[in-house]
Amino acid sequence: MKQTLTLEKVDILQILDGLTFRAEVWQRTVAYFNGDYVDGDIAECSDLHEAETILAHYQEIIKSINQQTT
Repeated sequence: MKQTLTLEKVDILQILDGLTFRAEVWQRTVAYFNGDYVDGDIAECSDLHEAETILAHYQEIIKSINQQTT
């Protein structure tokens, strides 16, 4: 089910900032599961597949918001 929100541009930018921060945490989590050194927090999850799935979801949300606001 889709919803429509009407927000000030600054509020949308704040939402994008928060989503981007979380996506970066999930990106580091993916890197961790791939055996890479990571500097910073990682998210709690059970395996690489879960981390990749959640990262992809954040990336899709960010992409969708950017497409709707440009």
